[in-house]
Amino acid sequence: MEDPILQAQRKNKKARVHVHIPTEITQEILGRLPLKSLARFKCVSSLWSSLIQPIISRRLRDETGRSLWSSLIQPIISRRLRDETGRRMRKFVEARRSIEAICDESDEWDSMEVDHLRACGARMRAEVDEILSVVCAEDDFARCLGTASQLRDGAAVFVRGAEGFYASVEAAVAMREAGDA
Repeated sequence: MEDPILQAQRKNKKARVHVHIPTEITQEILGRLPLKSLARFKCVSSLWSSLIQPIISRRLRDETGRSLWSSLIQPIISRRLRDETGRRMRKFVEARRSIEAICDESDEWDSMEVDHLRACGARMRAEVDEILSVVCAEDDFARCLGTASQLRDGAAVFVRGAEGFYASVEAAVAMREAGDA
């Protein structure tokens, strides 16, 4: 597309234009003006109108899109993100409580049967896996969560402790089996 100013110069050979401003710069300058001012400039001539109309259309489309985003789409996404964050935090807390309940049973290990110890170890492993699945998920929600890195750091410490505890459950099972043999 040819520059509108150059087109006007060719049509009116008597017109004297001493300085030529490139269209990109002109559009950038006009793009910073308020819509009301652009509407006034549009009435100056057909040349100005052809230069300003695309800017006005783009600005109206952008503002309509922004208002649609802020009024409709953003609240839905925020609500879903909040719901998903709450669901994941509840799963994390439930798994942590289950592990803590298993740890509280450790005083009774001496009197527990091997099968019950194995069941405790399996429950512990399942809860640790649940925590890891919540914390290490690589889906869209996980990328959007603002607390994901903090949650991962806190969970890493907790999981290391749970892994150590799980190892002690396995050691207790091995000792019990060795004593029974």
